[in-house]
Amino acid sequence: MLLHPDPQVDLCAFFIGDIMSDIESAGQQLRNTFLNASFLVPDDERKNIRPIEPVMMIGYPSGLWDEQNNRPLARRGSTASHPFLKWNGKVEFVIDAACFPGSSGSPVFLFEDLMFRTKDNAYTPGTKAQLLGILASGPLYTSEGKLIQKDIPTATSIVPVVQTMMNLGNVVHASALGDIITMVKEASIAGKSFPKAIT
Repeated sequence: MLLHPDPQVDLCAFFIGDIMSDIESAGQQLRNTFLNASFLVPDDERKNIRPIEPVMMIGYPSGLWDEQNNRPLARRGSTASHPFLKWNGKVEFVIDAACFPGSSGSPVFLFEDLMFRTKDNAYTPGTKAQLLGILASGPLYTSEGKLIQKDIPTATSIVPVVQTMMNLGNVVHASALGDIITMVKEASIAGKSFPKAIT
């Protein structure tokens, strides 16, 4: 596993070349899609990105997935801060979506369907998905409730503290993936990784 060189960036990568080789050796075929630079928002389109944009996140919230068909879950939301500005000085932005444990590491896409904007800021029929970043964390708040216990007359009361998700998520900018990719390429050249992980 490779950690991002900046300890403030909650991002890492692990190599899957050996796993893929084992699957192929077993006569199985892995149905997947590798994301590459073509999924990023091009520089000439960034000027058209608004502070509030529709997003879609693919992942496994609370470990839920379609076990029968071996598929993750998709959730929709919107950006809560501008996706190309640094939220509180970090290489992150915030989304308004139902983010639960298990969703960390999920890709977050700018997702437009039925109609999408072109680089000229015009609309055309179709669907477009562009990678904005990777979900890393989310704020919590605590809810206090009064728990009454009976049959113990010497006890007064207990106030439990329950952590509750705020349906907000902190997303690491997709640009931070470039630093990881550089490290992976260097490790691959040095013979420390699997070339399939970066092709």
